[in-house]
Amino acid sequence: MTMTVSAINDAPTTEASTVSSFDENTTNTFAASDFSFSDVDSGDTLQKITVDFSSFTMNGDLKFDGTAITTDKDVTLAELNLGKLKYIPDGK
Repeated sequence: MTMTVSAINDAPTTEASTVSSFDENTTNTFAASDFSFSDVDSGDTLQKITVDFSSFTMNGDLKFDGTAITTDKDVTLAELNLGKLKYIPDGK
């Protein structure tokens, strides 16, 4: 008997991320490293994040490329690397 086992593409894992390591009243530019991602398949990397506004509270604005985000938004890895996702606190 011959048995062949084929590799499958396992789903990546992630967790909700909380970013709280920036100074008060300071603009924070998000980076890919701010978001949890792992995958057992070699070579698989984070491709995008989704900002989910269903339970979002903050004292400021989350902006993408200078425009306030008010609904769910996908942000690609390339856009994160370009510094397009920023949190700007009230009064800044």
